[in-house]
Amino acid sequence: DRLSPRRRGIGQHACVPGIQGEPQRTIVVAGQGDVRAVPDQCSIHVSFQGMHKSVAGAIAGASSLADAAAIAVQESGIDVSDVRTQNVHVQDSTGREHQWVTAHVAMYTP
Repeated sequence: DRLSPRRRGIGQHACVPGIQGEPQRTIVVAGQGDVRAVPDQCSIHVSFQGMHKSVAGAIAGASSLADAAAIAVQESGIDVSDVRTQNVHVQDSTGREHQWVTAHVAMYTP
């Protein structure tokens, strides 16, 4: 005997036609729970920027900032091998009229 949709509820079963007309039995269960755990991974994305008249100076500026951050990370108990470099690039910075290069900007993204 089929139960109407109004009469079906949690913990009740419903018989519906199955293979070759035999009833297919269904059990419905509902529940709720909470799980708590200490995270084992954290992703932080930062960038360091150095500006200088020369490309080498711009890279050195960004690099020294990244080195200082790596030391702080290591002193906090995080292994430096867990820090990865994603990108290093240098671009020109131009004056207001965009007619000449006034500096080079290096961006280091660990």
